[in-house]
Amino acid sequence: MTETHLFPDETPLHMPGFQCLHNPRCVFDMSSVRAAVKHSGGVAIFVNDSWSNCVSLWKQNTDGTRLWLQFQHSGATPLFLAIVYSPPKGSPHVDESLFDNIVAEVDMIQDLRGNILLTSDFNARTSATDNYVD
Repeated sequence: MTETHLFPDETPLHMPGFQCLHNPRCVFDMSSVRAAVKHSGGVAIFVNDSWSNCVSLWKQNTDGTRLWLQFQHSGATPLFLAIVYSPPKGSPHVDESLFDNIVAEVDMIQDLRGNILLTSDFNARTSATDNYVD
């Protein structure tokens, strides 16, 4: 799931039989958050307990926009799963280097000979209007 709205000190939702791996957005300066908008960002994934022995955290960034997991089953090609959140245009959290960083991470995985599954809320920028309501 993307855009979890969790603060770093909050406990993610508990679902029996699943482990929640999450990367909340760290808020260093609350003045950068628009007063009318609640805390946003962060990514999470729920992994079934039966997969726990073959799933590991591969990489996460500090701004809560990406979380990479590695699925490795004996003898199989590893699968790298990315959960990505791209803030909408106009957000104070927009990172202009997000896609460059994803490309660099994909390049690293290709060097490891892994398969890639990229999941995301890219907040597609398909028009000139905002994608939220004031």
